[in-house]
Amino acid sequence: MPEDSSLVALLSANEEPREALYRRVSSEVIGQPEKLLDLINSDHNSTLLVCLADHSHRLTQLFSRIFSESNKRQRTFPLHKIASATATLITRLIAILHENDDQTLVSVISPALATCLTSGVRQGRELAATLGQHDNVIKRLLTNPDAVRAITSWTSSPVIHQQDVATLLAWNTTLVKSIRLCPMAHGICEVLDCWEDLLSSQMPSEDINNLQSNAIITILQAAAQTFPCQLCSESLQRGIAIAHDSTTTSQSRAISLLQFGMELFGRQIGIWEVLLSSPALSSMLDIQHPRSAALVLEKLSALANGRGHTAAFAGSKPSRQGLQVPLYITPCDGKLFIIWQIDVDVLYATGTPSQIVRVWDIVQAGEIDRLLEHVTVIQSRWTAETVDQCCQCSTFNAFERIPNTYPLNTSGGLVDFRKQINLDVRSRDQYFYNLIGKFFPFTESFFRPRDTSYILLDYPSKLSFQETKVVCHSQSSSIILGRSGTSKTTCLVSKLIRRYIASKEFNQNRPLKQILFTRSLNLAEKIRISIRSTLETLSQGSAQGLKLHESKPTFINFPENLYPYVCTFEDILQRLERTIAVVTAPESQQDLVDRLPGGDLDYDDEREPMETRKDCVDFVKFKNDYWEKLARKNDRKLPISLVFAEIMGVIKGSAAAAKSFAPLTSDEYLRQSCRIAPTFSAEADRIALYRLYEVYEGHKRQRNEVDYVDRVLKVLEALQKTPVLKQILAAAIDEVYIDEVQDLRSVDLELLVRLVKDGRCFHVAGDTAQAISQESTFRFQDLKVMIHDHFKSGLVSNKNVTRGPRMFQLGLNYRSHDGIVRMGSFLIDLLWKTFPETVDKLLPEEGLLPGPMPILFAGCEPDILTKVNSNGTDGLAINKAKFGAEQVVLVRDQESKTRLEGCIGDIALILTIRQSKGMEFDDVVLFDFFTSCPELDGWRSLSDMSSSEPKQFDSMRYAATCTELKNLYVAVTRARTKLFIIETAHQHGLLPVIQLLTKSTPRSIVQFIGRSDFKFEQNLQLLKPDRVSDPKRWIERGWTLISGANYREAHHCFEQADYQQGILFAEAKIKQVEGSVCLERDDKTGATDAFQAAIALLLKVHRTEEAVGICRTMGWLEHAAGEPSRVTTSRVF
Repeated sequence: MPEDSSLVALLSANEEPREALYRRVSSEVIGQPEKLLDLINSDHNSTLLVCLADHSHRLTQLFSRIFSESNKRQRTFPLHKIASATATLITRLIAILHENDDQTLVSVISPALATCLTSGVRQGRELAATLGQHDNVIKRLLTNPDAVRAITSWTSSPVIHQQDVATLLAWNTTLVKSIRLCPMAHGICEVLDCWEDLLSSQMPSEDINNLQSNAIITILQAAAQTFPCQLCSESLQRGIAIAHDSTTTSQSRAISLLQFGMELFGRQIGIWEVLLSSPALSSMLDIQHPRSAALVLEKLSALANGRGHTAAFAGSKPSRQGLQVPLYITPCDGKLFIIWQIDVDVLYATGTPSQIVRVWDIVQAGEIDRLLEHVTVIQSRWTAETVDQCCQCSTFNAFERIPNTYPLNTSGGLVDFRKQINLDVRSRDQYFYNLIGKFFPFTESFFRPRDTSYILLDYPSKLSFQETKVVCHSQSSSIILGRSGTSKTTCLVSKLIRRYIASKEFNQNRPLKQILFTRSLNLAEKIRISIRSTLETLSQGSAQGLKLHESKPTFINFPENLYPYVCTFEDILQRLERTIAVVTAPESQQDLVDRLPGGDLDYDDEREPMETRKDCVDFVKFKNDYWEKLARKNDRKLPISLVFAEIMGVIKGSAAAAKSFAPLTSDEYLRQSCRIAPTFSAEADRIALYRLYEVYEGHKRQRNEVDYVDRVLKVLEALQKTPVLKQILAAAIDEVYIDEVQDLRSVDLELLVRLVKDGRCFHVAGDTAQAISQESTFRFQDLKVMIHDHFKSGLVSNKNVTRGPRMFQLGLNYRSHDGIVRMGSFLIDLLWKTFPETVDKLLPEEGLLPGPMPILFAGCEPDILTKVNSNGTDGLAINKAKFGAEQVVLVRDQESKTRLEGCIGDIALILTIRQSKGMEFDDVVLFDFFTSCPELDGWRSLSDMSSSEPKQFDSMRYAATCTELKNLYVAVTRARTKLFIIETAHQHGLLPVIQLLTKSTPRSIVQFIGRSDFKFEQNLQLLKPDRVSDPKRWIERGWTLISGANYREAHHCFEQADYQQGILFAEAKIKQVEGSVCLERDDKTGATDAFQAAIALLLKVHRTEEAVGICRTMGWLEHAAGEPSRVTTSRVF
């Protein structure tokens, strides 16, 4: 390298060069661009490398000065000469530096990149080709704003068409792969799909250059404009993005992507993954003293960073003798102790098993031995391989301990760390179940300051590998299938939260507009609280948002602080109806057209659409007010539940009806295939049923009433015919999430699919085995076809090409042990064999724990529940023992419920199976399900089908058995620990059921105990009231029932806790319901009395707004818009 070169002096000077030297060198290079080539003399490569290693910023500044001059001296600036020399230099620098320091290389070349690539010189094209061969350099360039501007200019300039196809292909491949790894896919999934279609197309060789080049350039331009991305930059900086070479497995790519996606929930602390059990997390959050809490966080951080791993063994010597893996104790403040162990789990960052720190609990000294007893039982299930990996000594690096990692098994799946043993979990308390349940990663979110006075903190738990694939899938819509207790809702909510946070990061603090809903008010409230508390925990949301109800009744200018919006289907339907009422009003049309989207248009119209003011026909109303008239025409004695389901689900609510916005005609109904309408396949039955439908419609018109399907069809028609309505919904909704989707009709789903613009933004979860609604004829395959058909009108090249929805199956049951899971799976298998059109076939599910069979008692009277005292003996007790908040008695219907309440009083919470849906309990007593069954012949036929001489099951004759199986499945899967089926019928009357559940499989499904069995007393001891009556659990249960409109049952729960606030509120809601019933009967006096009582009770518990709502409904307020705080009820009283 010439010693007299000013350029050399600039780079090699020991002290930072002065401004004068920069000016002189800049002028020299502009005058003689070939001086740049002195730096790449082959004799001085090592010298150049040393200079750049120490002073790379000087070359960066020099390039910035040189090319800033191009803007000042456009006519006299030797652009092409400078570009040629610079491109040649950069090409050489890439060869020297790309393996050593990508970051330095990027900072050096970024200022010069735009001129080099867009100048049109040969050396610029060679530079682009060289960069195309180094995808790691391109990825680094995409994190630099200057480099991104240069790349965008290049892809948009005419010179891009001079580039060879191979280079364009290499650039496109790198950009597309980078975008695919981003959780948000940069919002251009349709462009990525076009790229995959292009790669998979079979083009003739003579056409490939021109056709492929133009297509690649179009995609490259669209992709380049989405950078830089903050999420991608952070991923690259933390080394999470994974190389796409031939040795990388698809599983490790998925885990790598997921690690980045999960880091949106909070980054891991330290080099060790620390997982806290549910009790450990609760203990930490319960610490009141700030210094103690800070000390616990400090100790956990030390463990995460590999320090403090030489702690003492936990517990006394006798208590730890049964442990296979030692537990350690880390003292915090003299009173609290962290009990932990080295365990093995799969890391998302690497996709391989690794040693981790598992924190079992944070306890006081007196609680340690009890904890060790439970952990001893848990460890007894571990394989020798797991124990060996946990006990292997980790590597020490200076003062830090480094976790060992282990290879995946040869199948490429996750290692099965746990083995199954015989374990009667019924003897274990709730603390044991909490220890083996969900675990929570120790992340940065634990250190964020927050106000906990008004919200329950909710930290995201670690998901399984299969669950993570569900959460991070973003290339298409997601359909999540899983039986009860398999974390379907957890996955759906985690997906929503993850995409909300990612979009907020990616889109300048403007997150996706998401709506999640379900049919159940109870479930909607639970999900709303979960999302709200999780976002608050992660400091991503405000406690002011996420309301279930608010004053704005339409989708016009929907308040952004309400997203993610969680509600029921009825809430969405009413919103749509009110929106339609506004936009179809003549005075609103032009104003809306002129001011959408955006603007400050604010409609708060109080008018209700006619449909919402009319009485709506549901199954109860159909049974009470319509069936008597229809029964006279029911010559074929068709069951009422099946008639209602066929009318609502097929004739009026099918996908075909949704397309025409009208029910099926008689001919159309008769032509429906048995797959779509399997319940009534015989033509005579269909003719008879359609006649009943016509009678129903005529009677409904006479009564001036509507049903829910009428309302949905009207909304669908308005969506089709009102363009401004589409604009409003497009501005209000980006993504739709549906939980318990099996409870919806096809026409409902057709409406919901139309709420989103993009086929990748529709995500659902559910289980057809739990479709116990009389109106649902749902199947996931039908939904998959519906989504695909709706969005398939995509375009190739610059248009929306949408993949079909991706279906995921979840098979690990977190709620129940294997004994209960086996019975649920058995019922599903029966459904699949007898009514295959009504249930989706899934992989067998597994329980998290082994467990015993449910017990079937026969020949018992109802008062047996009153004779079981707290000691579990059968005999008259002096004081009746009451069951706890985690125990429930389930019955078939309201009639059975009323009858049982008359026998046993208020000693237990009694719910119908429908009321219990979405809830779970430790102990479930299913009372008289088979004894009260109106279709016992169906169970007899099921038993005959499974006998040694099997007979064919007549699904048409025993169509009602489908509902029976689904109801039984829902009841069984409410139980976590104990399931008792108690029947008043004796063994002889239950013989078909007993044979079906005990002899149709190699292993019995239930344990049958007759009244005369010598084991009767012994097994009855397992059915005993909960010894611990925790008022908090009763209160929580009460509010859960309130959210499901089960007010009398909630009143019972609040009474057990002596919670006066809840008691009064439940009484108010009961009175409010009574008033509504009186209104339906046109009993105005009774309604007034009931509503007056409700208002008085609501005011006592400071529920003023709800009191005002009643007054407004009854017209007792002269000014409905008056301030709630100033409402008086003088006119009422």
